[in-house]
Amino acid sequence: MADKSEKYVVDPSDGLLAEVVGEWVVNEKHKRLVYYVAASSAARKNYINRAGATFIDLYCGPGRVMIRDINQFHDGGVIAACRKAREVGVPFNEVHIGDVNPELLEICAKRLREVGENVITHCGPAEETVLEVAADLDRYGLHLAYLDPYNLETLPYSIIKSLSALKRMDMLMHVSAQDLQRNLEKFVKSQSSPLDSFAPGWRDVVKNPSLPNHAMRADVLEHWILLVRQLDMKPSENFTLITGSKNQRLYWLAFASRNPLPDKIWNDVRNLNKQGELL
Repeated sequence: MADKSEKYVVDPSDGLLAEVVGEWVVNEKHKRLVYYVAASSAARKNYINRAGATFIDLYCGPGRVMIRDINQFHDGGVIAACRKAREVGVPFNEVHIGDVNPELLEICAKRLREVGENVITHCGPAEETVLEVAADLDRYGLHLAYLDPYNLETLPYSIIKSLSALKRMDMLMHVSAQDLQRNLEKFVKSQSSPLDSFAPGWRDVVKNPSLPNHAMRADVLEHWILLVRQLDMKPSENFTLITGSKNQRLYWLAFASRNPLPDKIWNDVRNLNKQGELL
């Protein structure tokens, strides 16, 4: 059994690294992603023989995970999504993956190629690799970006802005509730903080640091939603709250699209068993 301090273990199925995660990653986050990929297959089918359909993961990791405490191995988000797309008969034309760790990036790419994917790799921080990805994508294609960072600092607004330049770009985003809840007081007191890149201009909204934390969190998130809307993207009205084994708030899954159909599909599949409130 993996020690709680371990972040990666060897997957005996192929001898490559897998990331150690909580059960909610597979049973909550990846399951919703896979459901969306399946439910959106009819729309994707209209593009695979034309401008193409792509899947984008700028934080791919090794592509396999192990659930902590029970030692179960599963596909990571990008591989699970690609397997499901193939299973329903509408695979992606290209899969763009990125990671700051070159070893993990190549492991994920190897696993995806074994599945049969046409993989393009981008090594580096997501705010840099997103520029390469956006430049490579067909502007007439259909694109799904799965943005799954560890915290708010690694989801700068510039990433969403770069991807939104593509007309048919849908985004499923992991927004860290835990980071905002644990560190908000420190963010407010600091002259610079991850919120400056996550939600530029947030200090003009949170002008009263004596407000209760839940009120300041609401102000920051509402400002972030407004910023996404200013890109002519429509964030889903309902964020899905993912909680941990002790019911602690971990992150929200936020979906944004320019077209009403993807948003309708997401709202049909997102509520597996419960719905979390925004705050």
